[in-house]
Amino acid sequence: MKRKNKQEPSDFNKYFQHLRKTKDTDQSRQKIPLQMIADKTGISCPYLSSMSKNNYAIPSDEKLKLLAVFFQVDVDEFYLKLGVLPEDEYKAVLKVRKKTTKEDFMKLVQEMV
Repeated sequence: MKRKNKQEPSDFNKYFQHLRKTKDTDQSRQKIPLQMIADKTGISCPYLSSMSKNNYAIPSDEKLKLLAVFFQVDVDEFYLKLGVLPEDEYKAVLKVRKKTTKEDFMKLVQEMV
């Protein structure tokens, strides 16, 4: 019987695991239990477990903000690791894209990079 290949950890998954292992808890460095994160953020433990196993849907803006507060990091780091934009910024990009030609839009993007 063939085994399923495990999916390579994403940048987001690696970052999440890194944060779990490096946050100080009671003067020592240990892996933070998912249940503690769930209790403090209100994000369900099964959802956090799927994130830690790299088997998750892209978290909502609200979940990312809750995790950023818990880990005391900038929420933009999560967006960067996921390769996505916050919903309000995504909507703004779509609005600009609809009002410009493809060439003008690409020029604007290049200027920002």
